[in-house]
Amino acid sequence: MAFQGKDVYRKRSQEHDDDVDISCDTLRSCNLLDGNSADQDCVGTRIERLQTMSLIPSLGLSTVKVSGAVAAAIIAASIALAAMGVLTYVRKTEPFKTWLVPYTPAAQYGGIFLYSNVIWGVLWVGLFLGLRHKQNAGNLKTWLIFFLVSLGIGTGFAEASLNWSQLPTMMQFSSSSATESSSETTSEVSVTILKGSSIQGSPAYAPSIVTASKDSTITWVNDDVAPHTVTSGTGTDDPQSGKLFDSGSLGQGKKFSMPAKHIGAMGEHGYYCIIHPFMKGKITIQ
Repeated sequence: MAFQGKDVYRKRSQEHDDDVDISCDTLRSCNLLDGNSADQDCVGTRIERLQTMSLIPSLGLSTVKVSGAVAAAIIAASIALAAMGVLTYVRKTEPFKTWLVPYTPAAQYGGIFLYSNVIWGVLWVGLFLGLRHKQNAGNLKTWLIFFLVSLGIGTGFAEASLNWSQLPTMMQFSSSSATESSSETTSEVSVTILKGSSIQGSPAYAPSIVTASKDSTITWVNDDVAPHTVTSGTGTDDPQSGKLFDSGSLGQGKKFSMPAKHIGAMGEHGYYCIIHPFMKGKITIQ
């Protein structure tokens, strides 16, 4: 059965719920120009061929599959961003939550690379597909709004936490502890996180074993270009890791201070860097 060109185009477009751009070459090959009629199967084959075009034609992916994959990536990235931001903020407000300790560097530094290298890439790919495939523009708009809102939530929480962790830090204790500290005469014991300490085998701290009295304040200063943490425990496999104290990430030149009496018991206590677990030091309370 033969159809007029416009009728065939309209019929096939409705069947596929698609906005397919048929070029003059396609119409000419099916004899649809100048009011000629043609077989419906000819136009249908041409339309289906156009529908299987994608950004990577060699894979034979349809535009629907490509757009669906991008949508899934945007949704997954959105959820990850929001979750990362919220968890980073919780880590900031609850510094003694042991289960969140390993998450700190991942959120603060892995998150930064995620923003700069992956998230914007997904966003621009989504926008490109939205412009190229008009039939998906409506759905893509909803996905992008969801993505941007999640990006804002995640960035806001993570930025607040990053700013907090990069400032010269004094562990936040209860108001009663702060009052007691201010009424006592304290001395400061300094520990330097050495340059090149992020390279395994290099000296990490000076001194490597710090001795302090209970009325002292211990202050770590990061002289290395790499970020570090000061975290109580013997390593990432220590179930007590971060239970006594955790500085969060410290950039170059940043400080972390802690009253020695917060450690509690007399004797030797270990600490390490979560980002570089081979960096270990000791505190002796006497």
